[in-house]
Amino acid sequence: MIAIARHPVAARPPFRAAVAYYPECYGVVMPLQVPVPLLMLQAGRDEVSWNWACEDLVKRLPSGFPVEVRVYPAARHAFDVPELPPLLKRPGGPIGYDPEAAAAAHAEVKRFLGR
Repeated sequence: MIAIARHPVAARPPFRAAVAYYPECYGVVMPLQVPVPLLMLQAGRDEVSWNWACEDLVKRLPSGFPVEVRVYPAARHAFDVPELPPLLKRPGGPIGYDPEAAAAAHAEVKRFLGR
């Protein structure tokens, strides 16, 4: 997210679309400036990356900015990493694999990038 936010407006983006899994939006002080379609996939039970920070960022985007947000309510941070157990408690916050959320996110990414 930070890399997209800092990309110069006048420059042509090096990509046509972006997908951000459970993005870290905290600390992004300026709205995103690259007008490429963006898909944000968030874990509803994320205690590592705060969803409220992404919600705030999306509210500050310029009118017409092409952003889509999908939230998987039961998922935790790292929900798409099959090597993880469903719940791994760690100092930075719990994370865990959620096969249903991972499959849904994978399908959403294919749909989004297939346009």
